[in-house]
Amino acid sequence: TCNCTVLAKKTSSPKSPEMTALEKATISLPSVAEQLEVLQSQLQLLERKTTLYKTENADLKQQLAQMMADNQHIVNENEKQTKMTVLSCSLYDAVSEELDELQSEKATLSSDIGSLQASRKKFESEK
Repeated sequence: TCNCTVLAKKTSSPKSPEMTALEKATISLPSVAEQLEVLQSQLQLLERKTTLYKTENADLKQQLAQMMADNQHIVNENEKQTKMTVLSCSLYDAVSEELDELQSEKATLSSDIGSLQASRKKFESEK
């Protein structure tokens, strides 16, 4: 960093105290220029990061949308499976009930057949 002292040229007009202080002020122009370069570099870095983050954010939003669509598909499939399970259980219950009734009728018919066969034997033996 280089400090430059500004010296006023002597003129014939009288100088005010403010002008004298201003003329003698030490101005560090190279330091200001260096700071400006650093700030511009930081700004460019922030702009690149912002662009990168925007791209990553867009990618993440797309991934989230895909995951939500996949999740909805899974939910829909689960709902179908649940409905099928309920229907299967209802059908099983209905078939089980019908089977119980048929087995009861079979037992009744078997008993009736047994009675008829006994009556037939008795009838034939009486002949």
